[in-house]
Amino acid sequence: MKKGFVFAVHSVLGLLSGLFILVMSLSGAALVFHQELDSLQYPQVSAVQNNALLPIDSMYYKLQRKFPHAQVSNCGIAENNTSPFIFSVYDSSYQNGTAAMQVFMHPQTGEVLKARGGSNDVKNNFISWLAGLHSSFHLGKTGEWLLGFFAVIFLLSLVTGVVLYRKNILSVLL
Repeated sequence: MKKGFVFAVHSVLGLLSGLFILVMSLSGAALVFHQELDSLQYPQVSAVQNNALLPIDSMYYKLQRKFPHAQVSNCGIAENNTSPFIFSVYDSSYQNGTAAMQVFMHPQTGEVLKARGGSNDVKNNFISWLAGLHSSFHLGKTGEWLLGFFAVIFLLSLVTGVVLYRKNILSVLL
């Protein structure tokens, strides 16, 4: 093989894989802090004077009154009187009960503050949108294949780099 051809292939593959690495690195770094970033989208809770946090069974009872057919799969207990209880529920009123919905409840009054479509609600949830970008470019199975394709491009870029710099690989790496 001619060195000029290998260098040209290495350069093109490096540019393509560089864009892939940039998107995956930035989205992955943000997803490490998914809980902190997602909490910025929680509804605001104003503390009620002289009221303690409601017990979890009272919150569950109030949730069942609002969503009588809800199946609770998870509950995030409020840390204090300014953070909401977060229930993950499957209810027939949301996508026929096939997808989880998040219900935010006031920790002192039990009032439903907000309900959002959980991990499937990409319109209202930045972290879900970012996770979809990171896992499939929002293209479903096609996006997963595209991620695999870019991973192979990155691998080929590494292989052509080793071929190009095989004599000086130690000094290049150091």
